[in-house]
Amino acid sequence: VDVGQGDCIIVTDGENHAMIDTGMYTEYDAVQNALMDLEVYDLDYLILTHPDADHIGNAADIIDDYTVDVVLMPAAENDSKTYRNTLEAIEDSEVIVENPKLGDTYSLGDGTIQIVGPVSENLGLYSDTNSYSICAKFVYKDTSYLFMGDATGECTDDMIAAGADLSADVIKAAHHGSANDGCNSNELYDTVRPQSVVISC
Repeated sequence: VDVGQGDCIIVTDGENHAMIDTGMYTEYDAVQNALMDLEVYDLDYLILTHPDADHIGNAADIIDDYTVDVVLMPAAENDSKTYRNTLEAIEDSEVIVENPKLGDTYSLGDGTIQIVGPVSENLGLYSDTNSYSICAKFVYKDTSYLFMGDATGECTDDMIAAGADLSADVIKAAHHGSANDGCNSNELYDTVRPQSVVISC
């Protein structure tokens, strides 16, 4: 979804739908219009890769306005009003919340969402909350899509070292295509070997 500087991806297969991040709160009209165009009124999964506002800005509204079965989010926290609003919406809705870990899988229609990162849930290990981004691979038949959140070099190096299967046909570039903090390194792309790269910025 075109949410400017932010991330919002809708994955849909028949009657099964997932949203990966929600964009900034200023972009809710664009998100709602995309959902309407796709005739999506409920989500099997709302994946909030990490607690930055350009990724969870509309999470509270999505939880309030749509039926969400499961929220997947890392244990990483933020002291922002946006993050607090998200937690309040989750509590009020009583939606199921899971902190996925490397190797977890979730079915979505005829496809599978595979969690490939972060490797560590130790909140003292990484210096940047971006490093705790949920990295998920959606595999559908013979095609795979890798969604990297704002993952940094320190966590992608750990993913590669842990043997996570990062190979994919399409990759949503980490951190809006940034080269800062080791994001989108040669090592990452040598491992993924994608045919196409999508940059959300």
